[in-house]
Amino acid sequence: MHSTQRSFLVLATCFLQAALSAQEVKVTRDLGTWWSASVETSLAPRWKFQAEHQLRTYGNALELDDAIVDAGVKHKVSKQVRLSGALRFTHNARRRLDSENKYRYNVDAHWIQPVGERVSLRYRLRHEQEYTNLFELLGQTLDVESKFRHRVKAFYEAGETHRPYASVEVHRLTKAFRAPSFSQLRMHLGDTWNAGNKQWDVSIGYTRELRVPHPLNFVFLFTRCNFEL
Repeated sequence: MHSTQRSFLVLATCFLQAALSAQEVKVTRDLGTWWSASVETSLAPRWKFQAEHQLRTYGNALELDDAIVDAGVKHKVSKQVRLSGALRFTHNARRRLDSENKYRYNVDAHWIQPVGERVSLRYRLRHEQEYTNLFELLGQTLDVESKFRHRVKAFYEAGETHRPYASVEVHRLTKAFRAPSFSQLRMHLGDTWNAGNKQWDVSIGYTRELRVPHPLNFVFLFTRCNFEL
């Protein structure tokens, strides 16, 4: 009987270990980087074209998350109002499961309000729609999600070149079979400065998932170099 009990305990332990190893481990804290290079040129008075390539990492910045190509136009309506739109392709290496390709368009409205001599506030409303594996799943039900993103950004004119800033953004997600909800919070604290025909933007970013049982808290270094042609 003792031998039977011992065999049962060994089998139960092996089964428990197998079950635990099969479960997905939910990461709730992570570090990464977002690297970006873009070019910008004037198309006509008050119109500009911009193209951007971006790489994003996760897993303590050791693994590739996204490779992004983005192209769009900007229009300066007045000193306070600007409009923009862009198309984006994202190859998502995926933190879980298989990789996928995403296709997105977005339309933005920007409002700028000076506050005193050195401080200015900027509000951006973005509507974006994203399709997952659009061309790979022709004839099948598409995975589509729509977002409204609200961002407030405060700049401080520190001198002729440097403009430190802080920003807060919330994403409101709409997806099939789900009620619309705020899905993500994002914050940045950084600085922009000019160096010849280049503009640098470096910040520490933080994102947090909303309305999920075990939200991911992601801190990343964001670096962008924009070349004006």
